[in-house]
Amino acid sequence: MAQKIPEEDKQALIELVEEEILMHQKGELKRLTTNRELAELSGKGYSTISSYLSLLDSSLRDYRTKISMSQNTTELHQKTDLTKIVKEACTKRMIKLHQDPEFARAHRERSSKRMIKLHQDPEFHEMIRETLIKLNQNPEFKKASKERGIKNAEILRKNTYDIENRFYSSSQQEGAVALLLEKYIPGYKTREGQNYQVRNSGINNGGLDFLVGTEFLEWHPIVLHSKRRGDIPKEEKASYEKITRCLYTEDKKQFEKEYKKVLALNYKNSRQTAVDNSDYRGLNVYLATDVRELYDFISKYSDNLPSYNQFKTEFNQNVKYVKDFKVDKSNKTLEEA
Repeated sequence: MAQKIPEEDKQALIELVEEEILMHQKGELKRLTTNRELAELSGKGYSTISSYLSLLDSSLRDYRTKISMSQNTTELHQKTDLTKIVKEACTKRMIKLHQDPEFARAHRERSSKRMIKLHQDPEFHEMIRETLIKLNQNPEFKKASKERGIKNAEILRKNTYDIENRFYSSSQQEGAVALLLEKYIPGYKTREGQNYQVRNSGINNGGLDFLVGTEFLEWHPIVLHSKRRGDIPKEEKASYEKITRCLYTEDKKQFEKEYKKVLALNYKNSRQTAVDNSDYRGLNVYLATDVRELYDFISKYSDNLPSYNQFKTEFNQNVKYVKDFKVDKSNKTLEEA
């Protein structure tokens, strides 16, 4: 049963609360004392405190009620962080569910079906196509893209390998290809801008790797993902990751193998388009994604090729040889950089 407060104590309590409210209204007080805190301080019951504070002037009572509700909500969130609690609970539940083999299998199947359905949706492909067309029709975008590609390619080569002080290469493998072309194709000598990293006569994609006779050779092993680069377009990366997460090891390997073929074809077509839109139109682009395809290309121009196994060994040796020509950036002057 609530304790009765003497009349003088009751009046003192009301006056104290009134003073608090007035100070809060003036901005002199940031927080009002709650009924429960008043009960603890006075040693009286919570219901008794509430009963006597009902004698406050109605305008002061309404103001105090409004502020107290806001104050209680803020302090509750500060103490409990409800969002964090809910998130942790959901995370624990999902972890437990994904540990269930049957749930994990069903989840993979659902994800796979959703992604397959998305890629079968003509509207999805049309949206991507229209976005790319719109971007490439923008003169400023085309100009910036071309300049950025050429500049990046130039910086990359001149800051990587300076092979025999004759030409720059952006990678050990590209340098190895150049050396093999010089060795096995009669009359071929690497000349930057002429038959190597060709960027003239309307070529607008940063440069084609090699010009051999009347054919361009692009050396481009397909890389799905790595720290340095990857061939998966940004707009397809999320879809690729979702699909591969839903596949078991063997299915994943087969999917990646087929996807590499698609990426290789897209890459070759982009290079062929660059040639077709330049003064070199009519010339073919040959894409070599591995040593076997490089060997097949050179065999069209050479009569003295060794066996494929010997050629592959020589390619690997040249890759190591090119490494010795890595540019020492610490010795480059500002002008060279």
